[in-house]
Amino acid sequence: MSRAVLPLFLALWLVGCRPAQEERSLDVTIAVDGSEEIYAVSRAVTVDQLLASAGIELGPLDRISHPIVSVIEDGMRITIR
Repeated sequence: MSRAVLPLFLALWLVGCRPAQEERSLDVTIAVDGSEEIYAVSRAVTVDQLLASAGIELGPLDRISHPIVSVIEDGMRITIR
């Protein structure tokens, strides 16, 4: 192997040997009827998907703080009134 290729090979080998980055969960607070609960979500989902997985159904008169199609973000607080 030529000397010019060896450093490139070593660099690629070292990058491939890095430990996988730990997937961090997203913490989202849902406030409904005066009570709050924090949900840890492992992947990006929409507000609607999070509410469905939490078993929360919106009624016809409910108002929600974020559009249901919004992608959740870490630290988001969703309020339902």
